[in-house]
Amino acid sequence: MKIKSMLLLLFLTVFLFSSCSVFFPPVPIILSPKNCSTVFLEEICLCWLSTRSDVVFDVYFGSDPDDLKLIEKNITKDKCFLSGNLEKNRYYYWKVVSKFTSGSYSSSDINCFHLRGEI
Repeated sequence: MKIKSMLLLLFLTVFLFSSCSVFFPPVPIILSPKNCSTVFLEEICLCWLSTRSDVVFDVYFGSDPDDLKLIEKNITKDKCFLSGNLEKNRYYYWKVVSKFTSGSYSSSDINCFHLRGEI
C-alpha cells in the first residue's frame, strides 16, 4: 500500500510539473541588448526569443525599473524597435511578457542598457 501511494504521488508530481508549460507560456529569453550593456546606436532593437509560436508579447520600457510603461501590446514578433526621444548617457530598463490568449502570462527579468552619447 505504501508503494502504491508513493507511485501515485510521484506520478502526480511529474504530471503537474510537466503540464505547467500548457498553462503558462515560456518566459521570453532576452537576446539584445545584453543586460547591463552599453549601446551607441540611435535606433535600438529590443530582441528576445520564445520557444512557442502561439504567444503574444507585451513590452515594458522606461528609465525607472520600478515604473516601466507598456510601449507595445499583443505583438506577435520577437523584436521591438525604439528610436528618438531617448536621452543619451542614461540607463534604460525593459522586460517582455509572453501571454496566451487565455490570459496566463510569464515575464522576463527586467534588463537594462546604458545609452551612450559619444563613442
